[in-house]
Amino acid sequence: MPSVRSQPPCVPFDYPCQQDNHINFSIRTLDTIQTTISTNIATYLNGLAIGDAASYSRLIQIAYASSTSVSNVTGVTLAGGVADLPATTGTAYRSGTVDFG
Repeated sequence: MPSVRSQPPCVPFDYPCQQDNHINFSIRTLDTIQTTISTNIATYLNGLAIGDAASYSRLIQIAYASSTSVSNVTGVTLAGGVADLPATTGTAYRSGTVDFG
C-alpha cells in the first residue's frame, strides 16, 4: 500500500492528499477586515475540489471584495509565488496561514 507524506510534495493516488499553503498580503487595514479577508480566502481554498487549481488572482479579488475600505492590495504571494497553483490529480489545496505585512 502506498504511503502519503503529510507535507508537500503530494503524490497523487486514488485517495486525496492535502497541501497547505502560505499566503502573504501587504495590506494595512483594520483587524476586522483582515479577519474577513482571511476567512474568505480560507473558504475559497478549502472549497476547492480534489484536483482543482488554486487561482492567484482570485486571492486579490477576494481581498478587494471583502470590504469597500480595501483600496490597494500589494505583495500577494501564494505558496511563496505569484502564480496559480496547478490542478494536480489527487491533490486538494487547503488554506494554511494568511499573513498581513
